[in-house]
Amino acid sequence: MTPSNVTTLFHGFNLFSVILGISQVSQISQKYAYELNTKSPPPLFFDDECDPANDTISQYVLKTIFDDEYNKNTVPSKRGATTVTIEFVIQSIAQVSEITSSFTLDLLFSQIWHDPRLRFDHLTNCLTNLTLGHAVIDKLWTPNVII
Repeated sequence: MTPSNVTTLFHGFNLFSVILGISQVSQISQKYAYELNTKSPPPLFFDDECDPANDTISQYVLKTIFDDEYNKNTVPSKRGATTVTIEFVIQSIAQVSEITSSFTLDLLFSQIWHDPRLRFDHLTNCLTNLTLGHAVIDKLWTPNVII
């Protein structure tokens, strides 16, 4: 190769490197501009950091979900009615009285609904579901069911 061919090749390689670098910076800038314009924080935990025994992930998700914007006094869907499925399961019949025409039973009462404000798939890929204790119920919207 002659020195002029090497110089042309070198300049062509530098130009390619500059164009590639600019495109990568542009993609990164667009990513951060998107993250700055969204209300939700960027994911804190990624697949390689997932540890089922790590409670930090669950705590982070709960803290983020129940921020100042979640209001338990408003219905989950602003577009229409929220469908609530109600289930009754008789667990046992404890007592039957023919004299008073009464009975005593143990009943499991369940309410199931979808609240899109509680989604957390944009926060982490580590959790597919989040099981909560009864103390969290006070923070959630719950349907007004009268039996």
